[in-house]
Amino acid sequence: MARCSLSLTLLVTLIAGLASPGHSADRILPDIEWEDISGNSYHLSKLLSEGETKSVVFAFSGIGCPLVNVYAPKLEQFSKDYSPLGVRFFWVNSNSQDTLEELQDEVDKFGITFPAIKDEGNKIADLLGAERTTEVFVVDNKKAIRYQGRIDTQYGIGWNKNEAAQEYLVDALGAVLQNEPVRLAKTDAPGCIIGRNFLDVESEEVTYSNQISRVFQRNCVSCHRPGEIGPFSLLDYDSSKGWARMVREVVNEKRMPPWFADPHHGTFANDRRLSKVELALINKWVENGAPEGDPADLPQPVKFIEGWGIGKPDVVFEMPTECHVPSGGSLPYQYFAVKTDFEEDRWIKAAEVRAGNPSVVHHILIFIKYPKGHPMEEPDFEGGLDGYFLSMVPGESPSVYDDGFGKILPAGSTLVFQMHYTPTGTVEKDRSKIGLIFADKPVKKEMHTRGVFNRRIKIPANTESHLETAKFTFEQDSYLVQLLPHMHLRGKSFTYTATYPTGEQEILLHVPQWDFNWQNGYRLAQPKLMPKGTKILCEAIYDNSEKNPANPNPNKRVRFGEQTWDEMLIGYVDYYHADEDLTMADSGE
Repeated sequence: MARCSLSLTLLVTLIAGLASPGHSADRILPDIEWEDISGNSYHLSKLLSEGETKSVVFAFSGIGCPLVNVYAPKLEQFSKDYSPLGVRFFWVNSNSQDTLEELQDEVDKFGITFPAIKDEGNKIADLLGAERTTEVFVVDNKKAIRYQGRIDTQYGIGWNKNEAAQEYLVDALGAVLQNEPVRLAKTDAPGCIIGRNFLDVESEEVTYSNQISRVFQRNCVSCHRPGEIGPFSLLDYDSSKGWARMVREVVNEKRMPPWFADPHHGTFANDRRLSKVELALINKWVENGAPEGDPADLPQPVKFIEGWGIGKPDVVFEMPTECHVPSGGSLPYQYFAVKTDFEEDRWIKAAEVRAGNPSVVHHILIFIKYPKGHPMEEPDFEGGLDGYFLSMVPGESPSVYDDGFGKILPAGSTLVFQMHYTPTGTVEKDRSKIGLIFADKPVKKEMHTRGVFNRRIKIPANTESHLETAKFTFEQDSYLVQLLPHMHLRGKSFTYTATYPTGEQEILLHVPQWDFNWQNGYRLAQPKLMPKGTKILCEAIYDNSEKNPANPNPNKRVRFGEQTWDEMLIGYVDYYHADEDLTMADSGE
């Protein structure tokens, strides 16, 4: 009994001690020294022995990480707010691919006034156990790590909010300054994997030069190069090596390249998926230490088209005013209307949307507002958008139609830019545009775009999986060309199913994990016949619960609406009529 009583007493003591500030259960740091980029030296024990310093915060950054960009202003403000209370902040860059000069430029860009450290060799990151940029560590005056993890819940991978529901760093600092237990001592931080140095591995089987550079050329560098939307470059070995572990993570999780169609249904011309061979090559390369190989094995550099991908447009329409994008927060869709000046209907052979500022423009949808009295006008549609016309999604090629095909733009139409912007940590501005090339040969078949709507959706509050549907019937034999599903932040999955006149059913497209940030169009590898009477069923599932981190408010019942905090159910279908020949009609036959 005595032995049991002693064990129980020890257990109670240990449990109580885990919640005690500065207890030995907290990880105690050794005396470490570092130098900031201005040449100032610091010694942890000496820093904490100074009466004014009660806590030290190490905040890990990385150049090119989107979450670092949006959290930079917050950390700068925290440093100003907590400095009078005895908290010292340090901005730590441990990425092997980032240079001292780049770090200085980043500090200047975001106006960081607290000390920045270039952590050569990842020494501080290794000591603290840091894995991600945006990860923060709160150390008390006994050199104990009292908190490790994310800053708050305002920003995450692919989503942002106007404010945070949970302020983890603020809560931890409040507890440390009051000499109280930290309620939640560790959380998982979002962000990019820190680009640590690799151990040298003798392997020439898969190298950057002989294999990986070609994989990146085929799948990545259209976006991941300077001046494009990709947050970092994969054009050369030095950049690619530092991002190797991050690349491996996002391709294995199927976050990149951005393609969300279930491979069991449909075959698509613009399929972005990596092949099994390409995925295996990336995994093997990273596993072997991301070797460079012989630069003589490198392929020829990719030659990118400068200017318009469709060639010189016949006409260009630009947003009438610049849009000023704030440094952070959640920005709702922005709308800009441009009235065309055509005196007669025009047939469009090619169209391209170009972002004025690719760093903040995530995607663009262009809609047509038809002139009053036009057969396609939708006067009862909230927002006044009648028909989808064109989109710009990063990595997608422009819309170019074969000879004999075209999309009509009626005289008197207005083009409406629906802009999705992503804040970058600094105030930005954008003025995007669309270029059009007119058909120079007779158009036999009109390309139609039909939005399969349900404007009566009602998504209950606090519901994890809620189904809504929309339907459309082909009134004549038609060929289906493209599918583009559209929902907002509560979207969870989307499915197009065709029911043919024979009763046979076929899933045309299934998107099991909807991502609001990527408004992909799915172009069929070959046009697919939709016989007269074929019914299209669009099934959308929504997650209006707390489990959806992008959800603006799980306690609200959601209806159809234009803004991101509302919801939509639209399944766009592009098609042309099978037996149509407009040239015969023009000739009077």
